[in-house]
Amino acid sequence: MRSVMTGLMRRVIAARSRPHRRALHIACTDVKRSQEQVLAGILSSAAHTVFGRMHGFSSMASPADFQSGVHANTWEDLRPFVDRHEQGEADVLFAGKPLFYATTSGTTGEPKRVPVTEAYRRDCYNGLSDVWLHSMFEDNPGFMNGFDLSMVGKTVEGRTQDGTAVGSLSGQLNGYMPALVKKFRIIPFAAFDIDHYPSKYYALLRIALACPLRWIVAPNPSTLLELARFGQARAEDLIRDIADGTLRDDLQISPDIRRAVERRLRRDRRRATALEKMAAGDDSFTPRGWWPTLQVVNTWKSGNAALYLRRARPLFPETTAFREFGYVATEARAGIVLRNDQEASILTGHLLFFEFVHASDLDSATRRFLLCHELQAGEQYGIFVTTPAGLYRYDMNDIVRVEGFWGTFPMVRFVQKGAGVTSLTGEKLAESQYLVAMEEALAAAGGTAAFHIAFADPAAGCYKVFAELDADGVDRDALAAALDLRLCNLNPEYRAKRASNRLGTPSVVALPTGAFLQFKESRLARGAREGQFKLVHLQQDPAQQAIFESLAGRTAID
Repeated sequence: MRSVMTGLMRRVIAARSRPHRRALHIACTDVKRSQEQVLAGILSSAAHTVFGRMHGFSSMASPADFQSGVHANTWEDLRPFVDRHEQGEADVLFAGKPLFYATTSGTTGEPKRVPVTEAYRRDCYNGLSDVWLHSMFEDNPGFMNGFDLSMVGKTVEGRTQDGTAVGSLSGQLNGYMPALVKKFRIIPFAAFDIDHYPSKYYALLRIALACPLRWIVAPNPSTLLELARFGQARAEDLIRDIADGTLRDDLQISPDIRRAVERRLRRDRRRATALEKMAAGDDSFTPRGWWPTLQVVNTWKSGNAALYLRRARPLFPETTAFREFGYVATEARAGIVLRNDQEASILTGHLLFFEFVHASDLDSATRRFLLCHELQAGEQYGIFVTTPAGLYRYDMNDIVRVEGFWGTFPMVRFVQKGAGVTSLTGEKLAESQYLVAMEEALAAAGGTAAFHIAFADPAAGCYKVFAELDADGVDRDALAAALDLRLCNLNPEYRAKRASNRLGTPSVVALPTGAFLQFKESRLARGAREGQFKLVHLQQDPAQQAIFESLAGRTAID
């Protein structure tokens, strides 16, 4: 029966995706022309808006006109316009009002609420998802012959002043999934709204461990590690619940969500016995044993994700394909992956308008903006995007590398976040947030620091702070705990990653008095200029971190 449904699904997706696949294939033959058409369409649709009139969209006839008339924007530049939409005003950044707002971390304490319009959802998400699903069937014909576990965020986290829903992008889009696809979802939609992460993971595994999973979608591979760790830690309880067809009473789950989860539960003593035998083994109670026929995992494989993936991969069946999730952010679905073995994302140049600045030029006062047809394979660039949903020349603060071309469309791979923002597992922590949190944490711990710097440490899975603390002494554990609390308060995605154990507790390493001066003098001695000496206080740079590790050990800098 399931194979019949899979065949039907494949035919439906092939038909639904056909016009979108055709548009992509036609557009990729001439990226310069495609990008000009995309930009012209965006400018035309927004010409009568507040932002469009302010910048003269109606008189712009080329990308050069657009670049000269609109400066590159950060989120804080656009926030006042988004605020007007949130208050109920139409036609501010784009025609009409948002369908919903997708949340992600901002560079201040206030998160971003990225507007998503109906047209943008239809074309850039549902349309591209159909293309992606079609490609999944091409490489993994039987991936829907079982159930899937797709990790999504909370659907509704609040509402704007005019009543529009605010929530995670994945949670919101889950509601627009085709009805036929929903039949393959084993996890009830409501389960992802569980606020207490241990209870959420327990509920997800209680259902998933009893089923033949064939497909997992977990953008952050750290989630895969956490699911495996949690399943091992709670093996006895999970097996008992599967045997009895129950769900533990002590979980922190609201009654309505509990009812939705319990409707999916069945008593399965045979499955419980099999899992019990796995748990009795030395190293077999892992996803490799739980889901031996798991066909494909969609997850990020670039940047920091590669470290987590190296740890997670041995826990899964050798036959499972790990497929790159693609260059996708809350602000823009900027890339798509169409093959299991494709490590880079094809830029969605038929839907969004892209600009780039060479990585070596990002800090220049006269940085040169390049278009898609001007990029070179092997080079790294900062990426700026213009979308039909109101982001204009928006700085993604990402560094990407061009790996090649699909037709004439660039294929890019994420390298790292740009200056002042780090992300170990999707938290996107800004330097400004860290500085505020550290100042407050020092005050709470009753101390001061002559200098401090923090590093995102992928190997440790946490943030490591190096600080010249005051002579009276500061309890480093108390300082780390205070910093952790304030980062959770400032950054909702940091808070979520900490709550789910995907991100570890920060640590504080004491530097000897004069360490920063020693560091600065060493840089000046190597040619840095005194007047231009700047230091970003939140970094992910192993070489720089090694210097401070050395200073903390009171050894000389090479």
